Amino acid sequence: MYKKSNYIIGNFGLPNQGKTYLTTKVLIPQIPRYFIFDVNEEYGDKIKGCIQCKSFDALVDYVQKMKNPVTDYFKIAYSGFSNTEKAYEEDVENLLELLQVFGNLTIIVEESTLFQNSNKIPFQLFNIVERGRHKDISLIIIARRPTNSNRRITGLRTGAFIYKLIDPHSLKFFDELTTEQQEQIPKLPRKKCIVANMELIQQHFTFTAQQKKQYFYAIY
Repeated sequence: MYKKSNYIIGNFGLPNQGKTYLTTKVLIPQIPRYFIFDVNEEYGDKIKGCIQCKSFDALVDYVQKMKNPVTDYFKIAYSGFSNTEKAYEEDVENLLELLQVFGNLTIIVEESTLFQNSNKIPFQLFNIVERGRHKDISLIIIARRPTNSNRRITGLRTGAFIYKLIDPHSLKFFDELTTEQQEQIPKLPRKKCIVANMELIQQHFTFTAQQKKQYFYAIY
């Protein structure tokens, strides 16, 4: 049975800086059980063995065909969100409630501020953040600005991958970094990130010397 300790990792930065690329090439290959909130359908075709579910019915049908959805290794990218705001919010709550039944997995939330923001967090997402460790549910949130994410999530982060950011409030957000380290963030080249709290992240992920050289500008 796949089992690992709980973590919450942020992946932040301006568009087209490499957030999705790092997630796809380095993180996801190390996660046997995951569910991706894939709003823009960026993952299903890029990852071998990943199932793209474009509706809730398709997701339920897929899960029902699994021998044991609680223990089987599975890779799902979900893009079947409704068009209206109310229905959209209901979709998110239903998905998160279902995922808590599975347990023992990592939820990857692409464009995460579509689902939560600094002022609002879905009840079931809050439940996962606060109690996910009891069911070994981990969370990776991907967003442009860390300041737009809910503090109930980011305040409990294990660590972060930080790509180029310019907004001064976003730079100061990373209080685990010194002022000098924060000042490196606006100068980051494309597809290079700063890793904050690498010691904690490495309790869940491993990185080769080549990967560190290719993806990481600095490690703290």
